[in-house]
Amino acid sequence: MRQNEIESIRLFLTDLLKIEENQFFKDDEEKIFYLTHKIPLKSYHFIADDEPFYLVFQIGTHGIYFNDIEETFGICKIVNNQCNNSAEFFDYLAPTVRKFKKAYEENNLESLLK
Repeated sequence: MRQNEIESIRLFLTDLLKIEENQFFKDDEEKIFYLTHKIPLKSYHFIADDEPFYLVFQIGTHGIYFNDIEETFGICKIVNNQCNNSAEFFDYLAPTVRKFKKAYEENNLESLLK
């Protein structure tokens, strides 16, 4: 992927996250959970693909990423700076955070992964 494509995706995602953060969280507790674990956009490669995806949220070895090809959010496990064992969930961030939060509170993040 060329640098200008990477930068355009980063700008798109930055704008998208602002919209998502301000409009789609219905529960303040979920929004606080997200904002507490939100990270600066970080590009990761998936083991199965040679495309970078952006991690937007992370707790330990698990995170929420944005797939710019399918424009969906998903959850992955990060090992050696690569995403593996991933699962895509929703077109929007808030329901993905909701799913992550529930599994995290139940100490069951691995159940979300393929």
